[in-house]
Amino acid sequence: MSRFARAIVLAAAALSIGCYIGASLLVWAMTGPDAAHRFASVGLAARLGPATQQRGEHVAAALQSAIGSLDRSRAGAGPYGAEFGERIREARAILRRGLTVAPLDAKGIEQLAAVNWEISAFNGVVDDDVRLILLAATRSPRQAELQFDVGSLLLRLAHTDDALRYLDVAVNLDAGLSDKVVAALHDQSLAPEEILRSIPGVPAIAIALRSGFLERDEADAYLAELERLFRDHPAELMRFYENTAFITGRSERALAFLGSVDLHARPALEAEKRFATAHARLALGRAREALNEIDAALLAKPDVPEFTELRADCLLQLGRASEAAASYKDAIHQAVAANWSAAVRARLYHSLASAYRADSRGDLAYDSLRRALDLAPDDSAIRAEMDSVSGRALGKSGDR
Repeated sequence: MSRFARAIVLAAAALSIGCYIGASLLVWAMTGPDAAHRFASVGLAARLGPATQQRGEHVAAALQSAIGSLDRSRAGAGPYGAEFGERIREARAILRRGLTVAPLDAKGIEQLAAVNWEISAFNGVVDDDVRLILLAATRSPRQAELQFDVGSLLLRLAHTDDALRYLDVAVNLDAGLSDKVVAALHDQSLAPEEILRSIPGVPAIAIALRSGFLERDEADAYLAELERLFRDHPAELMRFYENTAFITGRSERALAFLGSVDLHARPALEAEKRFATAHARLALGRAREALNEIDAALLAKPDVPEFTELRADCLLQLGRASEAAASYKDAIHQAVAANWSAAVRARLYHSLASAYRADSRGDLAYDSLRRALDLAPDDSAIRAEMDSVSGRALGKSGDR
């Protein structure tokens, strides 16, 4: 390597080191020095900046100790807050040291912002830690949990508009966070309809808000919101919409709405619509119409356990118990192939037992209940029915 090339390499290395040190100093400057912290309890590695996992463990221990100190002070075991302040500052010191070593650690930055907020609130002055929070979020734009944490922190700092943007990103990255997002916004005293307007067009948010609407006796308003979203998200909302109409006694409304939705160009969704329509018709006591709908759905999707189970329900309501038993057995086989849970398979065996009983086949009914109880040993309803079937069988043998 020539002397010129070696000089370039050395210069590049020096620049990299300088950038790294500069980033470390930036984080340090944003948090400020605090020489009064005690570090004896966390060890030398934590003082110098431990590995991410170790740092997380030390921070968690310090925060847990802080929370415990508040519990003890409430119980009259010490002066309120003194130990809390010490422990929470200890957590901040660990995070500062860690970020000096790894200044681009987004989770560490986000944790530091949270701890700073707690310290500011404890001292009676809320500092503006939004710089740290936004830095954390921009480091990991695809981490749903981090985006949620950032949104939650911004809510606590009363930066509601900014918070909503991050919460929207979080729930679009991971629909499983919808319950946590709704809970965070509910804690800010937002009504269900306000939450829907704040994070619009997200089916998971609408689904998570069901209990909020129904507790306020606003079923019709809620169904109207679902219908508004349904046009763009039929796959996500089809079954949920019909189930909501069913549990609120509005199956007629569901039939009218589903009848207005044209999905013939999408055969799989059309089959789902027929399934939902069949369930609504059966709920209204129109079993023959329901059977026709579910048979049409099964032509398009013959191996769906829920479809086959609903067909069996229709047959049983029509008094065709033997055919119903055969369909329940088919549904059980499909459920096993689809790896359905033990609880759901127990329900199918329970239904099969009902079909056998209606067909005067008590021995097979008892066997089906036993299989159901093997899958759900804590189900008191199945156990009680087993005892009932067994008692009747014994009574008949005694009469003879």
